[in-house]
Amino acid sequence: MHQSDAVAAVAAAWCERMSDGDVEGVTAILLADPDTFAIGTQRIGVGREAWLESVREMAGMGVTWAWHDLRAWEIGGAGVAAGEMTATLPNGMRLPMRTSVFLVRDGDVYRIFHMHFSWAVPDEVALPQLESWREQLAQSN
Repeated sequence: MHQSDAVAAVAAAWCERMSDGDVEGVTAILLADPDTFAIGTQRIGVGREAWLESVREMAGMGVTWAWHDLRAWEIGGAGVAAGEMTATLPNGMRLPMRTSVFLVRDGDVYRIFHMHFSWAVPDEVALPQLESWREQLAQSN
């Protein structure tokens, strides 16, 4: 395994294209597999089309995205990127997240198969709220 500028470039392109509202550009860097998916802070995506629906919604809202401390590696035909990401809503609210990306080689380029986003909430803040979150998400212990 080694660090990869190619993998980092695709992860960075996702933010750039999302921030530009370039839905076609985002679509092009996602793997054309119906099982391609994202995991958000509240749910596990059900596939590529559901993810693209979310992409269109966020692009229409004007949400912008930026990586911080992006790191990327590749091994064989796969790549992974991770770091802090901030989504900024049109009203200026900033939402810091920890994000990871799983990519696969598709011909001579990497494409995104999966992204995971989770709120960057410190444990001392999150743990006291755990039961309330589970109730709201209809989850049990």
